Formats: sequence, C-alpha cells, structure tokens
Amino acid sequence: MTGSPARLLIVEDLKEDAVLLNRAVQRHGFDTEWEQVQTLEQLAAALDRHPNVVLADYCLPSLTLEDILTQVRRHPQPPPVIVVSGVIGEEIAAETIRRGAVDYVMKDRLQRLGPAVERALNEARHRQRELELEGELQLRNMAFASIADGVVIMDARHADHPMDDCNPAFEKMFGYRREELIGKSFFRWRILAPIRR
Repeated sequence: MTGSPARLLIVEDLKEDAVLLNRAVQRHGFDTEWEQVQTLEQLAAALDRHPNVVLADYCLPSLTLEDILTQVRRHPQPPPVIVVSGVIGEEIAAETIRRGAVDYVMKDRLQRLGPAVERALNEARHRQRELELEGELQLRNMAFASIADGVVIMDARHADHPMDDCNPAFEKMFGYRREELIGKSFFRWRILAPIRR
C-alpha cells in the first residue's frame, strides 16, 4: 500500500477533523491529495475533479447524509462514500450502508479509516473493470451480429463440438433460432437437421 495514490473528498465542516481524516489515511500508506467541502454546491463541483473516495461526516450544519449520497449518485462516475462520525450508533451506521455508503468509521476509531479506504478503492477498481468488460462484450456482440456471413461458435473442448453461439445471418441461412441451436452438436445437427426456409 505504501505510496498508493488516493484523492480524498472530505465532506466536513471542521478543518481540524478533515486534517485528522487525511492523516489517518496517510498512516495506512496512501499518498493523498485532499479537498474539504461543506456545501452541496462545493460537493457538486468537487465531484467533477474525480476524487477516488468521499469521506463524509454524518452530522453537518448545512448537509444531510442523504443530500451527500444523492449528489454522489447523480455523478456519472460516482466514487465510494465512507461515512465518518463521532455520534452515530451501530443501527444508524448499518442504515447508512443500506442507503448507499460503502462503510462507516467512528471518529474515535480512525485506525479503521485507512483499511476502509483501501477496501473501497479495491472494490471500485473491480466494479470499473467489470463495466469495461461488459462494454467490450457488448461491442463484440454488436460486431458478431452485424457480420453478413453465417457464423457459428463451437466449443472444441468437447468431442461433439456443441454450438455456443451463432449470429443472425446463420439463423437466417438455416431457418433455426439461436435458442434451438445452442448446446447441440454442430456436426450431428448439420447432418440430421433439414434446412428451414
């Protein structure tokens, strides 16, 4: 973890507390950049600077946790939110997780903050990779569907070469729906199946 970068957005009304939160994250080995905000307008502007994680106090004079979570959810690339408070109990803390925060840390247990940030960043990276893979799969599917020639994908690991997929041109060529073909042996099907037109 030593030297790993972390861009913190600290939603906190007290400068001293914001400094303490930053130091707690640094003690875990992060190389931090941080910004403190206190209002909804400041929060909205700061989210556009792409912080890695939001550390939000539960009780603020001008913001509720729901305001913060709603504003973060509206952003196209919402960072994870960790609630940091000195006043909430276990029941309220659990409720913050149900409402969209990824974790909570009590201010008298700031040694938990660094590991919580590390977990949140790891989970965010994992989610981002899943989204990238999903996008790549959608592009592959679009390209596959647009091929003018009939194409079938078979699983060569099995002796009977079951069909895993086919494109719309293949369906049209033989008159069978994809759902009718998946899992069937290509060679056996090709010999036995009549062409439907």
